[in-house]
Order: sequence, then structure tokens, then C-alpha cells
Amino acid sequence: MNDQVKPGQGTPVPALGVPTGTLAVPSDAATLQLLVQLLLSERQAALEERQEKQRANQVRDEQRRINAEYNVAEKNKAQAICTHKKGGKGIKGPRIDFAVYAHTFTDNVAYIRCQICGAKWRNQDTKEYLVRKGKKIENHTGIGWREALDMLSQSTNTPSSSEVKMAAQPIENSVSSLE
Repeated sequence: MNDQVKPGQGTPVPALGVPTGTLAVPSDAATLQLLVQLLLSERQAALEERQEKQRANQVRDEQRRINAEYNVAEKNKAQAICTHKKGGKGIKGPRIDFAVYAHTFTDNVAYIRCQICGAKWRNQDTKEYLVRKGKKIENHTGIGWREALDMLSQSTNTPSSSEVKMAAQPIENSVSSLE
């Protein structure tokens, strides 16, 4: 009789001489080792994925920093060559009219800003340095607070300010007092 399984017949019989009552089941230690290897490979893949994301974020952050530095340098160049004057090209009148205005915030902090290039001058700024966030940085415009005030006096622009909260308490009226 043939040990091979024929199509359409009952249960298969092993052809290798292994008794039919025993199955080739791996031992518990081998199963555990396989499971541990599988878990370790999954952990390793997750770790590599996290490291790749972290590396990609670092590359993106570095490029963002480079872009920001470039944008600041370009803005500083534009502000350095700006005349801060109204009029553009064409026939110029004898009167100089600067495109600057003063803005005052609710806490009485003020600055003077150019409407063309966006340069800002605060009361601590000098021709040499601009004071920003408590630090002195080189003044790329060459204009300090005093010079900005002079430009402001030659401008036809009106000052602006933020809304100021009312200091007085509203008067409370009852319905009986209104009758």
C-alpha cells in the first residue's frame, strides 16, 4: 500500500515514516523564542520608524531656520534701502511727506512704523542699535527714535492707537429708578 495521499481519500498519512499518532509540534521553548523574536522585530521596526520621523523633523526644522534667516535678511535689506517717503516715481513736489505713523498700545507703549517697508522704531532705539526683547541688535536702517520722530513731524499721517478699556465703573440703575 502506498503512504501517499490520493485525491479524494480520507485523512493524509505522513510519508516519512513518522507514526501517525505523533504531530511535529514545536516545543513550548521554541514557541516562546519565536514569539519573543517576533515582538522584538516589531519593536525594532517601531523604533526605526520613530527615529526616521525624528530625523525628518530635524531636517525640516533646520530648513525652516535657514528660510527664516533668509527672510529676515531680505526684509532687513529692503528696510535699509527704503526712503520711507511717499510718492514713488514721477514729479515730486517741494514738500517731503514721509510714509510713517505712530501707534500707541493700551499700556502706553508706542512705536513709529514705516508704511512702505514695515520698519519699526521704539523709544530706546538709536542710530547704532535697535532694542528688541531687551537685547541690542545692529540697526540696519541707520535711523533711531529721534530721527523717526523728525520723519513723523514731516508726515501727513495721523497717529493710531489700540482701544483703551474704560476706567470708570458703569452706573447701575434699577428698573424702579427708571420709572
